[in-house]
Amino acid sequence: MKKTARHTRPKLLSQIRSMEMNLNSVPRKFTFILVCAVAVESYLAAIGRHYLAVKSAEQSELRSLEQAVNLEKSNAEWQWKLGRYLLFVAQDQKDALSSLGKAVALNARVARYWLDLAIAYEVSGDTQHQRHALDSALQAEPTAPNVAWQAGNFYLVANDVERALPLFRVVMQNDPEQLNAALKLCWRITRDPTVMLMKAVPAKPLTYFAFLKLLTEKGETGPAEVVWNGLMNLGQPFPASDAFPYFDYLVQKHDTGAAVRVWRNLTRRSSKLQS
Repeated sequence: MKKTARHTRPKLLSQIRSMEMNLNSVPRKFTFILVCAVAVESYLAAIGRHYLAVKSAEQSELRSLEQAVNLEKSNAEWQWKLGRYLLFVAQDQKDALSSLGKAVALNARVARYWLDLAIAYEVSGDTQHQRHALDSALQAEPTAPNVAWQAGNFYLVANDVERALPLFRVVMQNDPEQLNAALKLCWRITRDPTVMLMKAVPAKPLTYFAFLKLLTEKGETGPAEVVWNGLMNLGQPFPASDAFPYFDYLVQKHDTGAAVRVWRNLTRRSSKLQS
């Protein structure tokens, strides 16, 4: 009997411990299921709020945009859209500044948020904060041509040509459709081909030829020669046919000496390429 008891006791203890573990696992499982249920419910609620916010924002009406913001207060896009509506439609400068300020606070990496905030500051006459907003837009997207264009025009209005010209270089480098507009604007401001080549015109044959075309169309023979010499100094390859319009212009102007120099430049370049 004693032997049986000794063998039975460990067995009973093992069974008791197993029962305790099983009993303890039930609350754990229940807690786990409860946590999962709450998480799923929260996730579904978030999806539902986002869906409603998207639908509200699509309507582009004040109430709908305000509803989208209330549904997702941390969504920078809704704050921006509300701010744009308040600025351009409702013409409520104060509330527009508030919403656009919240948008950039939530996401400072989107240039269009900063650009609209800059416009709001411009409308309110706050030049200092407008400059800060434009600089922030440039930091967010330094190669975006639309950002550089708007910032460049702001600095021109502020008579800060030194700050403006490099921004128009960004425009010329990244937006071929704006190349001619940027060249015309910079020429109207500076009237100095040397300054433009140094600070605004990208060092590429394409942009130099566009600048040459602008100048020859205006009959600016002297500045055009400066650009041509600058093109030769670049030492970059280009098709000789690209230079024919400039050569023809010089012939039509009866500027024989300059035409001969251009032809010699082209011949010399061709010889170097063949050697």
